[in-house]
Amino acid sequence: MNKPFSLIVTLVTLLLHGTLVLAQSREEKMDSLWQVAHTQTDSLMKGEMLLRYAEYLNSGSTDEALAFTDSLARVYHKQRDTINEGRARSMKTWFLNFQSRYEEAIKEGHEVLEVQRHIGDTLGMASTLNRIGISYLYFERYDDAHAYLEKALDIFSRYRDTARMDMILNNLGVVCSQQANEEEAIQYYKRSLQLRLKLGDYYWIAFSYNNIGDSYKSMEELDSAQYYLLKSVEIFKTKTVHKTVPALVSVGISELYYLMEDYEEALPWGEKALREAAKINHTEVVLGARKILAEILFKMGRFEQAYLMNEAYQELQAESDSANNFARVAEIEARFKNAEKETEIARLQSETLQARNKAQKLWIIVLVTAVVGALIVFLIIFWYQRKLQRNALEQSELKARVSEIRMQALRSQMNPHFIFNCINTTQNFVLNSDKKAAYEYLAQFARLLRMVLENSGKSKVSLEDEMEQLRLYIELESIRFEGKFEYHIQLAPELESGVFEIPGMVLQPLVENAILHGLLNRKDDKGRLEIRLEKDKDLIHCEVTDNGVGRIEASRIKGRKTEHYQSTALPNIRERLDILQQETGQVLHLEVRDLVEGENALGTAVHLWLPYS
Repeated sequence: MNKPFSLIVTLVTLLLHGTLVLAQSREEKMDSLWQVAHTQTDSLMKGEMLLRYAEYLNSGSTDEALAFTDSLARVYHKQRDTINEGRARSMKTWFLNFQSRYEEAIKEGHEVLEVQRHIGDTLGMASTLNRIGISYLYFERYDDAHAYLEKALDIFSRYRDTARMDMILNNLGVVCSQQANEEEAIQYYKRSLQLRLKLGDYYWIAFSYNNIGDSYKSMEELDSAQYYLLKSVEIFKTKTVHKTVPALVSVGISELYYLMEDYEEALPWGEKALREAAKINHTEVVLGARKILAEILFKMGRFEQAYLMNEAYQELQAESDSANNFARVAEIEARFKNAEKETEIARLQSETLQARNKAQKLWIIVLVTAVVGALIVFLIIFWYQRKLQRNALEQSELKARVSEIRMQALRSQMNPHFIFNCINTTQNFVLNSDKKAAYEYLAQFARLLRMVLENSGKSKVSLEDEMEQLRLYIELESIRFEGKFEYHIQLAPELESGVFEIPGMVLQPLVENAILHGLLNRKDDKGRLEIRLEKDKDLIHCEVTDNGVGRIEASRIKGRKTEHYQSTALPNIRERLDILQQETGQVLHLEVRDLVEGENALGTAVHLWLPYS
């Protein structure tokens, strides 16, 4: 069976981590990875390092890479480390593709996918979905391939994993190319190229140009194909660290010159590709090189060599086809889809049984309700009478508490530490003779103080003023901490287009907590603060999310410090919500959620529901 060369490009180029261009020699890089992996204490990070090591092995010998991933999987199985075991087996399915063992790759991939779905390894599932999708291309199951790749893209997009997103977009382009939809394929390749340009990895940028040129070649637009393919070669030779053109790209260049009837130029490119692919046992590239060389030699009148080359190609292709049975692959897919359906049926049956149990218990609840009904009515009447007597006293106490809470909120928002730190920051700008920065910083600080003082006596402030006040505070903290974090404030369209008022000075303490206790404890400058507001029925839902160290680690760090102030932000806000709830009769909430993946803290999310008018 003869497969288009775009499949070969995909199988060999789109490794998950993009690490096969060596900044050092292959052996030095492998030694470095091995040493780093064995110094890691985090099991998932160590697992990732060892899989990268396997990828370097694959760049030299797929047989060695397969043996290594098999050994890894066995070790993880003995240690009952199901996440790393699944990821090692998933990587094995990828390496099987290099040897054209697609049927085996699909079977292994589906088994791994079931395990990862059961244990909740979402990122591992995405990588496996991508690898199964690529394997399906060989069997021309394009709808299945597209579906698996779209699922993988959705997961990586939710995790904002740009490196893996560009890989999936490229693979979707390959699916379109396999279906002779080259124009759509080019659009996917160009979307992938834009992400790779942002990442600045010239190795993968060069492959994007190669893939675009390959599509133009399939469309027989040879001028455009030549432009993109030669641009790819130029980048490989001048801007990548290794300064060499990969074997599969050499096959594509050979095909281009063959179509242009420049056989003298096509021949050396094909021979170079065959030599390099044979060294590392990349079956698909060897097939592509032998096929084009047989056609070139025939056109050049070297018939005996063409015959021998074609015979070698046919033997290897037959060997590959014998290992991959279309009917068995269809059976594998059907079996795993049926397993998914059976799981869903079992879930529905469980829900039905639970519903029946609830119905059986309902009549008991009705009887109990009837027995205590009279007592409840009596108690309600008694309670109402007492409530009327307490109302007058509670109203006067409520007014006093509101005034006190307002002052507490003001002090919480503009605590002395923040004011003194802002003054010190301005002083540093002056001492460093940066008068412009000092002036701009002091101007923002003055505007923030003015807004706080103007709004401190108001029970409600406009949403626009509250957001401006919050933005000024974050900007000042961002400058003070030299860009240690970035932030984003997002208002739902319905809030941007209307005029709303909310209780003032509520969100700032939450943002302060996120910055001081979460983001500033990170060891890098990749902190991220996100603030989102949207309408939720008759309330406004506010969400403050950070990717800091999490509450547990923040408490541990705080305990090690000799001096620290006691944060009263959350108690003050909860007390204000109690008062607002009594005033409005609405149910208001404050929820703090820890963001985790496995045992790793990913930050904190605070959800707050406020009344508005």
